[in-house]
Amino acid sequence: MADGPAAGLGLVEQVEQSGTLSIYHLLSATRADLLRRLGRSDEAALAYRRALALAPTDAERRYLSKRLAETSVARERTGRRPAAPLAHRLPQVIRGHPTKRK
Repeated sequence: MADGPAAGLGLVEQVEQSGTLSIYHLLSATRADLLRRLGRSDEAALAYRRALALAPTDAERRYLSKRLAETSVARERTGRRPAAPLAHRLPQVIRGHPTKRK
């Protein structure tokens, strides 16, 4: 964060491109937070939803749900349209991830 959220997002994107942490919920949560800080609410909401789908514990899901709700409120204030439904935008691997709640 010393170089700002845009620089941090660039580093996160490099890690994402490697694919090694593609199902790690904290990578998506980090991406979401950086996008939120940059004012990119639609993208942040999508990343929070992805992290939420991957989160292994109830406590983490509660925290991520709260952050997602805050992002949604911010998005409503700016008048931006909500992101497309999650199931159509996430890779197939996440839909079948073992921590996904049914």
